[in-house]
Amino acid sequence: MPINTLSYNGSMALMPLLKRRGAISLTPLIDVVFILLMFFMLTTSFVQERQLELSSPTASTSEMTVPPQIIWLDSSGNLGMESPGAPPLSDSSLKNLIDRNHPAVIRPAEKANIQGIVTALARLKRLGIDELSLGRPYGESE
Repeated sequence: MPINTLSYNGSMALMPLLKRRGAISLTPLIDVVFILLMFFMLTTSFVQERQLELSSPTASTSEMTVPPQIIWLDSSGNLGMESPGAPPLSDSSLKNLIDRNHPAVIRPAEKANIQGIVTALARLKRLGIDELSLGRPYGESE
């Protein structure tokens, strides 16, 4: 280490010479910025969630004049009209069979998942069926 022999007051005191610091390396800084960029890119969700409006049932003292139309939803997401074991219907068949002036009730299978129920509700809304209710699940024996 080099030694400076002059102090501030001009005496011959020994003081170590201060070394100049080297330049800061930018490589670690760039690595940290890149890791932060990757973290935020991977944790950000770019998918916009869709909303489905559902109205809760209200109590009424009047009786229903027309029975609701029953739409069966099986565990694989297929919709049917006649009975739980009926063959699945296409969108055009559903549109023709369902009367839009009467309320409809969707009865899902016991093993139907939530995403399948929401997809079926959105599908029926897209077909123009607005008066929808979600009924109790049906079992395999029904």
